[in-house]
Amino acid sequence: VAIARALTLKPNYVLFDEPTTGLDPVSARRVDRLIAELAAHHNVGCIVVSHDLQSIFSIGQRIAMVYQGRIYLEGPAAEFTASTDPIIRQFFSGSSTGPMETPGF
Repeated sequence: VAIARALTLKPNYVLFDEPTTGLDPVSARRVDRLIAELAAHHNVGCIVVSHDLQSIFSIGQRIAMVYQGRIYLEGPAAEFTASTDPIIRQFFSGSSTGPMETPGF
């Protein structure tokens, strides 16, 4: 309903903040498909903020990773998967050991 309401204003962009958080895997992939179709068929730019890596790689044409309050790397998905940067590799592998600092842990 919220997406339909946003589209009535015919925006150039729609911001999705953690759209798949708390959803089961099937519903999450349906939301991903909806966002991809919205971008492809309705000429709407979709900005998605997410920690769901499967979602990011399935719908993201360009990805930006924020680390320590700044954009650490921005580019196509292939740039992330091919990266040898230790921080990028640690983040996308989900490893708890490596160079990434997590305040409070």
